Amino acid sequence: PVILTDESLYANAESQLDGGDVLVTFSEPSAPEAWALPEGAELLEVVFPQMLDTDAVLLRCGGETILVDSCKKAYSERIVNMCKQLGITRIDRVYNTHPHEDHIGGFREVIKEIDVGELWICFPEDYNNHMKLAVNAAKKAGIAIKTYADGDTFTVGTLQVTAFAARHPVPAVMYRIEGEGKTFCYTGDTNTVEGLAEFADHADFLLADGLFTDAAWAEGKP
Repeated sequence: PVILTDESLYANAESQLDGGDVLVTFSEPSAPEAWALPEGAELLEVVFPQMLDTDAVLLRCGGETILVDSCKKAYSERIVNMCKQLGITRIDRVYNTHPHEDHIGGFREVIKEIDVGELWICFPEDYNNHMKLAVNAAKKAGIAIKTYADGDTFTVGTLQVTAFAARHPVPAVMYRIEGEGKTFCYTGDTNTVEGLAEFADHADFLLADGLFTDAAWAEGKP
């Protein structure tokens, strides 16, 4: 794994590293005053392992580490390598936005290498085979299984995270993370859905994944 601190290096990172794991960090000491934070402010660290057609986002704040989605099985090593690179030996909670392989398939592999405290899901444990495999692996490893639903809130350090219902062929959620006057929104996989504009309103950073137009989307489309 390699940490890139120069944006100019990132454009050709995949070819330079032959598709290896890449963590991109940007540091700009002369950032505009509007982006300056108060001394001692609790920061939310958002880390994206390099992946294609699959999802995983690592969040750290206030001494807590959570993983939102755990990618497909084929990319699970990217999560493990990312954690090792960052010195992470334990993930407090894994949150799953929905039970598709590209969002939960890597969970069983990740927990073989990284200690995980809890698995949070928003659908029945036996909803589909992907969910059954993850739940069975969690139980075998002694990982607590928790459930949440649309409108529920939880915390990461001093930050508040709110779950919003998404529109997908399976039950799914989006997350709005707020704290220190800043907002980060992650849609997971969704189409246009009632309340989407309010969900993303005034977000400082919106990560939108899988937003089909109504004309291009139909029931059953991923």
